[in-house]
Amino acid sequence: MDGGNYIEKAGGSITETSQNDYTVYSKWNIITNAKKGINEVGADNGVTFGDAKSAPKKNSKQTNEEKKYILPLLIGYSRGYNYNNHFMSSKNADVKRIALNLPDSKSNSGMLLPNDYDTMIGVSEAKLKSNMLELMRAGTTVKNGMGSVAEDMVNHFIANSGGEYENSTLENVIGNDENFKVFVIRVMYKILIKLKSVNWDLSQIKDTPDLVRFDNVAFNTADNHNDGLTITIDGVEHVEVWITEYKPPPSINAPCYIKIKFVLYDTFGLDPDDIKKYGKRKDDSALRYITDWNDTTMQIRVQNTVGYGFNSWWLLQHYFNHKPFTTKVIRYFEGHYKHNDIYRSPVEPSKNTSNDVKYN
Repeated sequence: MDGGNYIEKAGGSITETSQNDYTVYSKWNIITNAKKGINEVGADNGVTFGDAKSAPKKNSKQTNEEKKYILPLLIGYSRGYNYNNHFMSSKNADVKRIALNLPDSKSNSGMLLPNDYDTMIGVSEAKLKSNMLELMRAGTTVKNGMGSVAEDMVNHFIANSGGEYENSTLENVIGNDENFKVFVIRVMYKILIKLKSVNWDLSQIKDTPDLVRFDNVAFNTADNHNDGLTITIDGVEHVEVWITEYKPPPSINAPCYIKIKFVLYDTFGLDPDDIKKYGKRKDDSALRYITDWNDTTMQIRVQNTVGYGFNSWWLLQHYFNHKPFTTKVIRYFEGHYKHNDIYRSPVEPSKNTSNDVKYN
C-alpha cells in the first residue's frame, strides 16, 4: 500500500495463494512474528536469501482503460460562451440577465418604449398579459403541445419565478426539429475529428484550447414560426456538449462508443435588439431584413401584425418588473463510430430498449 500502513488481522487462519510468483517489497524492514513456528518451504531449492532489490518497475505504457479522465467531460461549447467565467453555473436569473446584457428590470423600473414605438401608455398590466398570450398563440398554431408550453412560460414569467425552466414537451419538439438534427450532426462531426486527432484518448482533452467550438443553433425556419420554437426560443444563447459515456476503439478497425449530452440555454426575455426587430412602431410597421439575388442584405419595413404582443412583453419586463428566466433543454445522442465513419448520424437513445444502437 502507498502512503500508509497495511494491517491484516483475523480471528482464524489467513491463506494467500498465487499460481505464479508472489513478491513482497518494502523500503524498510519486513517483520514476521509468530507465537509458534514459522515454516517457509520451497519445492525446488528451498528458501534462498540475497541482496535487497528495488521494487519492480511499472509498465510505462498505459492501456486506454488506465488513462485518466472523468465523465461527464465537457467536449465543446458555442461561440460567445465565456467558458472561464460562465454565468450558466449560476441559478440566479438576475445574474444571467446582466451577463447577457439584458436591461436589468430592477434598475430600469418604469422603463417605457422609445418614442417611435407605440408606447401603449395607459394599458393595464392585465391587458398586457392578454396581449402577450395572444402573441404566443399566434406562434403555436401547430398542434404539438407547444401552445400549453408557451402559456406555461408566460405564467412562469408573470409569477417572477426566475431560475431555470425545463419542459419535456419543449425538449421533444426540439429533438424532432430538422434544423436541430442537422446542427447535431455538424457538432458530432467536429467532436469526432477532435477525438481522432488525440487518437481517441479523452485524457488528452485538457482545457479550452482542446474543446470543440461551433455556432449556436436557431429555431427560425418557416415551420418554427408555427410550431412554437421561434416564439419561445428563436436563437439559442449558449450550448454545452458533454461526453457522458465513452468506450474507445479497441483496435484500428473497431468502433468507439460515445454518448453525448447537448445542453441548450436561452433567455425568455426581450432585449433592445428584440424590440427593434419585432416591436410595433407608431406607423404600424416593423423592421425586417431580406437578401436579394446579389446577396445584398436590405432593411425594410413590413406590416406588423404581432407587434402589440412584443410591446406588451417589453413593458411587462421593463416597466412592471417581471423576471426573465433561463430556458434549459437537454438532449442525448449516441452512436458507434469507426476511424473512417465520421459522417454517421447519431441517434437518440430509446428509454424502452437496450443500449444497442440502430443507425439512421
